[in-house]
Amino acid sequence: MPAEVNEAEWNFLVDYFSSDAFKEMSARNKTNKEKQEMNHICGRKSFQAISYDADKLTEIVAGQIQEVEEDTDVDPIVNAAFVKLVGEKSGYCRGQGSGVKQASRRSMHVTQEQMQAQQKEVEEERHK
Repeated sequence: MPAEVNEAEWNFLVDYFSSDAFKEMSARNKTNKEKQEMNHICGRKSFQAISYDADKLTEIVAGQIQEVEEDTDVDPIVNAAFVKLVGEKSGYCRGQGSGVKQASRRSMHVTQEQMQAQQKEVEEERHK
């Protein structure tokens, strides 16, 4: 018997845990637990509460992303330079910078031509 439990409580617990009703409930809970496909590791919150919080967070983030996309006016040349330096991978720009969007191959070609033209102008200015 643990020191923090008095004798009357201890006798009650021994009787309760050895009762047939408790043993049946324990066996039923054990069977149900074995059928469970996903383990709950979220502390006191239920799966439903976690899902609800995740949905709310997704809505908030989606709203913020939409605001950023509406507020940013990305120069295509800056965008092309960013993608050239940082790299591009299957549908997104790594690093994602400040509103940088993946450009189509055709527009990337046009922008690269514009970049090269600007570089030539800069070099001509240096020579002058």
